[in-house]
Amino acid sequence: MNFREASSVRRMLSDMSSLVSDMSIKHILSNAQHAIMGEVDKNSPPLSEEEKNLIKDKKIIPAIKSYRERTGMDLMSSKAVVDHYRDYVQA
Repeated sequence: MNFREASSVRRMLSDMSSLVSDMSIKHILSNAQHAIMGEVDKNSPPLSEEEKNLIKDKKIIPAIKSYRERTGMDLMSSKAVVDHYRDYVQA
């Protein structure tokens, strides 16, 4: 590979890295925006029966903690899922 080809490959890798970074940031911001607005992503993992029972017993913080630990989701998204279910149960 000559210098010109190597430069071209480096430039392409840099462009691809920037694109992936931009896509990741947009995805994170989109998820955060949905969570802040109390919207639940349709692809969010479902609540477990234990978490549903905690919500029914008005133990919201333990339900959020359990859901977050089980799914690995961030705090705002976990809260949005629990709040959504809580509003559903109360309706």
